[in-house]
Amino acid sequence: MKVDWHSDTLNRDTPVDSTFRKTQNVRRTLIEMCGPAFRFDHDMITFVEEKQPETLGAIADYWLARQGKGKVI
Repeated sequence: MKVDWHSDTLNRDTPVDSTFRKTQNVRRTLIEMCGPAFRFDHDMITFVEEKQPETLGAIADYWLARQGKGKVI
């Protein structure tokens, strides 16, 4: 199933694949999961590109771990 990163309803289980885009919809969803401080900084972009997380939840978990609010992935 192809994800429309601009308009689909996204959640922790949304699969991240080669079509992944850092759209406003993605940012809004990750802010809901991680809090208002969430940003796609250099480390986050590198994580997504190099580690290829399977879901948006894995991206959120990585952010929270970097903030000291979860286990480090």
